[in-house]
Formats: sequence, structure tokens, C-alpha cells
Amino acid sequence: MISSTFIKEYILGKLGKNSRLASGGSELVIPSLFLENDWKMHMSINLDTGMFQCFKTKKKGNFVHLFAYLENISFKKSFDELSYRSFIHEDKGTEKEEIKAVPALDQLSGLEEIRINYPKGKTTDLGMRAWGYLFQRKLFNEKEDTESYYVCHEGKYEGRTIFPFYAGNKMVFFQGRSMSVEQYPKYLNPTEVKASDIIVPFDLDRPSLYVTEGPTDMISLRLAGYNSTCTFGSVVSHAQADMLKSYYGRIIMAYDSDDAGDVGLERFERLRLKKRMEEFWTVSPPRGEDWNSLWLSGKLETLSPIRYDFEERVLRELA
Repeated sequence: MISSTFIKEYILGKLGKNSRLASGGSELVIPSLFLENDWKMHMSINLDTGMFQCFKTKKKGNFVHLFAYLENISFKKSFDELSYRSFIHEDKGTEKEEIKAVPALDQLSGLEEIRINYPKGKTTDLGMRAWGYLFQRKLFNEKEDTESYYVCHEGKYEGRTIFPFYAGNKMVFFQGRSMSVEQYPKYLNPTEVKASDIIVPFDLDRPSLYVTEGPTDMISLRLAGYNSTCTFGSVVSHAQADMLKSYYGRIIMAYDSDDAGDVGLERFERLRLKKRMEEFWTVSPPRGEDWNSLWLSGKLETLSPIRYDFEERVLRELA
């Protein structure tokens, strides 16, 4: 999730001394962190992804593991910190990095929390409408009270259901969805932060990651047990590709089965080739449906992704 630029700068800053570059400058070879007096340099770190491996001890891991080890913190704290960094503004003019809150979050006022048990207590008309929308789409975990949403009663986001996104326990981004057809636009994001510059935090330790277009589909897949994130549209930006590049597992593009989704996959294929990313896989809901509609109908069972092949896809469409 963290950008390859940060990964490279951090690794070189921490481990650049007594090291050498390899593989055309994409790998840093260093004395192993897990051996004493390793003058033969048995450890290699990818400067784009942060993936590391010690060829002597066989220890390996991703950038979250490396960051946790070097900062002497837990894996969870490392994950939370790196997730937060993918949303923050960095002040590179100072010696010590200053972490600032996302300014747009201060614009949220008059919030009312909406959880699965919301109707049992004091309610409002707007709150009931938001709860009904969320409940009808099964966006709550009915067994555990884990999902928390909001409805906004005043200000710029008045009348909208707020989908919050967290890095650790910090709300770092959100999307406001209108509750009436008269309210435009349908979705409203923070103005100070581009949605194309972020990726919703996901589990870096799971073997596969499903990338959807929007939050509702992402949440549906998560409730069905899948590791997922979203790109807030059908286009993967350069910044998002850099964040996805740091993920060591299999990336599965789960865009909609429509023209926009097809174009998005083609653009991502060209982008991943430029950034020398691994091949990705793809799976899509049937035409006219989305992941949430499949979740509602109980059809979101075992998914069968296939490796993306642009040439084969074109030939199949021409046949």
C-alpha cells in the first residue's frame, strides 16, 4: 500500500551504508540482519516492493515485516503506521517527517454513527434512511457488530451516508453517498485528497487481493471473507499502482463486466508493464450485476480468477 518511492528512500536511508546494488539497481544486497558479521552479504531487498530474503537463514518477508523489525515494533503497529503513511502529507523540507491529518476530515460535522443495532436506541429520520440503505445491502456483519458508518446532518456532506476508511484506528479517508436522487453528485469525496492517490488499507499478509471499483463491492467481498480494496473508479492510477506493487501476493482485478471495466483492465495491463509489475488475474460478476448484488442473493461463493491475457481477450471478443 505504501508507495515504492517511500520504500526505496526508507531502505536506502536505513541500510544504504555497507551495501551494494544489484539487478540493475532494483535490489540492495546487505549483510544479513539475522546473522552476525555477515561480510558475504547474504541478504537481498527489492527497492520497489520492500520484499527481502536472507539466503543463509531462509528468512523472508514483505516491507511491513522489514519495517517492524527495523523500527522494533509489532507487525500490527507496523501495518497501521504504513497504512496511515499512504494517506498523509509529508513535509520533506524538515529533517524529521511531520505527519499531518487529512484536512478534509475536519469538514465532517454533525455526524451520527450508524451500526447494525442502530434502530434499538434513539433514531433520526436521516439515520433510519441510512441504516435501511446499509441493511438492505447487507453491509453489516450480522454475527459481529464490527462495521461502523455515519450519516451527516450538516455542512458540505449533509444528507449523505459516510463510508469511513481507517488506517489502524484513524479515519484517513471517506466517501459520502447521497440519500436522495435530487442530491448531486451521487458520491462526494474529500476535496483536499484525490481518491486516485489512495488505496483503502488491506491485509498484506494474505495470499490474494481483490481490487474492486467502489467501496460497496469491496465491503461485500470483505464480508464474504475475501481480502479486498478499491480504486474509487475503473482506472488504476500511477500512485495506486505503486502501492499495489508493494503487495507480494496475487493481485486479482475484480472490476465490473462492462465497457468501463474492460478499458480499466487494458489500461492497468499497460501500466503494470511500464512499472515491471507481476502479471495480474481477473474475475468479474456477470453482466448487469455487481459484487453486492451477488452478495445479497447468496451467490458470492468460491471465485475462480483467471490470468489476464489481453491478446486472448481480444481474440475471444472478435470470435
